[in-house]
Amino acid sequence: YEAMGVLDRQLEFLPEDEQLNERQLEGRGLTRPELCILAAYVKSDLKQTLNASTLSIDPVVADTIRSVFPPQLAKRFGQELQQHQLRSEIVSTRIANEMVNFMGITFVERLQQSTGAPVESIAMAYLIAREIYSFQDWWEKIEKLDYQIPAEVQMGVFGELMRLVRRATRWLLRNRRSEMNIHTNRECFRDDIDRIAGNIPDYVGEQAAAEWRQRHALLTEQGIPEDIAGVVAGSGYLYSALGIVEACEETGRNLREVARFYYAVGEALELEWFANAISELKPETHWQALARESFREDLDWQQRAITSGILRCASGAEDLDHCLAAWQQEHEGLIQRWHAVLAELRAQPAPEYAMFSVALRDLLDLAQSTIHVGIDG
Repeated sequence: YEAMGVLDRQLEFLPEDEQLNERQLEGRGLTRPELCILAAYVKSDLKQTLNASTLSIDPVVADTIRSVFPPQLAKRFGQELQQHQLRSEIVSTRIANEMVNFMGITFVERLQQSTGAPVESIAMAYLIAREIYSFQDWWEKIEKLDYQIPAEVQMGVFGELMRLVRRATRWLLRNRRSEMNIHTNRECFRDDIDRIAGNIPDYVGEQAAAEWRQRHALLTEQGIPEDIAGVVAGSGYLYSALGIVEACEETGRNLREVARFYYAVGEALELEWFANAISELKPETHWQALARESFREDLDWQQRAITSGILRCASGAEDLDHCLAAWQQEHEGLIQRWHAVLAELRAQPAPEYAMFSVALRDLLDLAQSTIHVGIDG
């Protein structure tokens, strides 16, 4: 904003670069009043951009205007509100405020840098992610825990929810950018994700289920209600549910079958360990941060591709274990190479980014080989 001539640091009493560098060395950042000033600029810019787009034409987005007015007024004059002269401005302001309040001032900028998507597409992907994960409902439930649980615990729960929606937004931009329709995606994902959220251990592998139970117990011991603890403990699995639902569409198999097989593939290839190793990378530059995000996205795609490819070969539900074993035997050479690469990564106290890039190349070879077998079969 400063480069565009919109923001004047001196006028807004914001620190100069030298002051920011000093704070960074001392382990400090911007103060709350300073963050509030920046949030106001981000909201204003987002509102103007969204207002100039076609976002408010979507019927579900346009209906956002009802939440701005008192419920009785919205119910009585619903049709008139849709014809309001300032409908686009009101809807754009509401969505801009919500994205910044819930997801932070860097949310849109980071997604623009990592995906190249325009602001309108990012806003639509966020609204879809919000819908399929019932984000606002869970947020309100967590807010009601004020003064009932320690503040740091509550903030951690908020953070997990934000991370889930942020990752889902990026996934939608990468995988369904041509289908940015709230109603269509809600119909595609929400019911299945609700099923998984309601009984996570029944849809994941034994190792994942044990980890979920352990984390769930820890959260409930801290005073978090069972339902919230279940979602927070399983946020990573709920994110993976997006790829699992896609695999269901690709293979025509039922949700539970695909989910359990998805995690069986993950356990066979130790993909959970590899994903954690990616998360532990500490980016020192902007490009390394983008590379880490790219590694995660590539891993998600390849696990889904391998799962779908193997399932296309299976003749029935009873054949899944046999099919996995047959796939491991058929691709023994590529799988052995993959485990050898993992062993090298484990041996490194601080693995380089290039090692992950090479590892993912090997995993891509395995995924492509599996896809071709699935199609040919």
